Amino acid sequence: MTRIDFAFGAPDRLRMACQVVRKRYLAGQRLVVYCREGSRLAQFDRMLWAFDDTSFVPHVLANDPLAAETPVVLTAGDPQQAAQAAGDGPNPPWLLNLDDDCPPGFEAF
Repeated sequence: MTRIDFAFGAPDRLRMACQVVRKRYLAGQRLVVYCREGSRLAQFDRMLWAFDDTSFVPHVLANDPLAAETPVVLTAGDPQQAAQAAGDGPNPPWLLNLDDDCPPGFEAF
């Protein structure tokens, strides 16, 4: 069954998303981060490298050859395809939506 959590009122949406991704990564969860807007996704990518001096969150774009080995995959395309590119693991990946609209295929997560 699909479970959806919402977070409202964060003063910095992308920074909060970085914190959520770090928390899920440290818990051993794989994630697909979706946003159709390429500039927002690129900004989030940069923030994951530098938002905290003491932590590292390994991540790649869905079309990267290392996607199957990387716990966090970023995509502007179909999140289900990105999940497939991320490979099969013991747990299905979580979907983090940075887009303003509902992601396609969210019910599969």
